[in-house]
Amino acid sequence: MKIKILTDFPERFVNLKKVYLLKDEGFILNKYTKKNVFCIENHSVRNKQLKLKFLQYDTIEDASELNGCLICIEPDERVILQKDQYYYDELINLDVYSDSENIGKVIKIENYGSDDLLLVENKNEKRFLYPYAEAVYKIYRYW
Repeated sequence: MKIKILTDFPERFVNLKKVYLLKDEGFILNKYTKKNVFCIENHSVRNKQLKLKFLQYDTIEDASELNGCLICIEPDERVILQKDQYYYDELINLDVYSDSENIGKVIKIENYGSDDLLLVENKNEKRFLYPYAEAVYKIYRYW
């Protein structure tokens, strides 16, 4: 399968043995194992193009059933980020402040080709897009 690379760390696929595939309706079951895990048989990265071959998925027809999926990995297989860097899912549901005023919670991260934007929903369920720039907005996590 040809994979559109969304990660900043495509080299992670060198040692990756298994992945999960996600569509809007949820995780996809492997039709051969009846589990939601897909084992990587081999891979290649060339010219910013990733190709994966899943175990038992030997035909174009098999692979075409998986078109449009997002590839997910276990959290402990993530690349460790530097201080003040975050994965998108770590930002979801965090409170966003401007100065000391709570302006809402992050509900989604958008990117329309430029910088990342936080989709923030306030307590009145009104939604706003804010540029993700640490110098302008601080994000706090409350447990």
